[in-house]
Amino acid sequence: MYIFTLLLLATFALLEAFNSDFVRKNQQVLVFIAFSMLVFHDGFRWETGSDWYAYYDFFDNFFLFDDYSLDAGYVLLVFLIRSITADYTVFLVVYALIFYGLFFHAIFKISAYPFMALLLFYAATVPYLGMNRQFIAVALCFVGLAYYLNGRKALFYLLLLVAFFFHKTCLMFLLIPFLGKRFPWYIYASSFSVVLIIALSGIINRIPPAIFYVLGDDMREKIDFYVATAEDVSLVTAAISLARKLIWIAVLWFYDSKIKNKGNSFHTLFNMYFIGCLFYVLFSNTIFQVFVARALMYYDLASIFLIPFAVSILRANYGKLFIILLVVFYSFVSMKKGFSNYGPDNDYFEPYKGVFINTDYERQSVK
Repeated sequence: MYIFTLLLLATFALLEAFNSDFVRKNQQVLVFIAFSMLVFHDGFRWETGSDWYAYYDFFDNFFLFDDYSLDAGYVLLVFLIRSITADYTVFLVVYALIFYGLFFHAIFKISAYPFMALLLFYAATVPYLGMNRQFIAVALCFVGLAYYLNGRKALFYLLLLVAFFFHKTCLMFLLIPFLGKRFPWYIYASSFSVVLIIALSGIINRIPPAIFYVLGDDMREKIDFYVATAEDVSLVTAAISLARKLIWIAVLWFYDSKIKNKGNSFHTLFNMYFIGCLFYVLFSNTIFQVFVARALMYYDLASIFLIPFAVSILRANYGKLFIILLVVFYSFVSMKKGFSNYGPDNDYFEPYKGVFINTDYERQSVK
């Protein structure tokens, strides 16, 4: 399922790069196919993804709870659907329609190369499949970002407020109004140097996890789980992951003047991604790495818009084809790396199990 979906989106990205007339004429059909595939992928999954049992149990026993500790927006969403049906697949399909509807809107508003952005979006988000509340919050934030970049700031703040009722990590998006320009090179260099020194010092592992407890009982449980299950990451693996992130910053920095159709979104997205890289350096190979990776999705997803900018520099020839195939490979590696972040002995994601696919597979990680 994962490979098929990746290849389908990669095909659309290749068509976009080399046959833009065909894509323009058939965009609605291609969008419908991509959207339907992703909704099917998420909506008809079963025992697949992180946090499966917790969210399934919350839905299944919704009317038995005396205290609803989850975010109010998500509780309301579950209440509306659970009042109609007890079928969790119906909930997942409705949820997928909302999530992908929001993100498709954001991607096609922000990106000049939406199908390549969709490919990168899928690879970046599928390892976090199951983060129901945060996914909705992230989607709302990026729709808000699309409006913000088009000068409709009131809608940005309104959507950020709505997102807050799904996941409090959306407050990280409050930095967006300060990121709309290219800063002097020494600001980027000094920021990276300071963060690198802190990371190498090992001071992050001395931070008591209890400082996050002020964010509520749900956050306390998450932090305790991530700290207890944290796996050591080799320096080689960490270095490769960092290089994978920084290569796009280097390309976009040195070829800034050659990138066309940047609009007023480029520097905001560039700075978002740079901040994501800083926090990756700061927390990689620490007890907080999984928690921070999930929290920083708001900034890391800027890459889905930035990488197509880098590819747009190239002419439509074999060199561009080679680079796009590298982007496809990069997407595949990013997806597999995301799956591996949960540890070597988990089967949260692989094999994919759904209502119609691998139905007999006994998932171990949800027991």
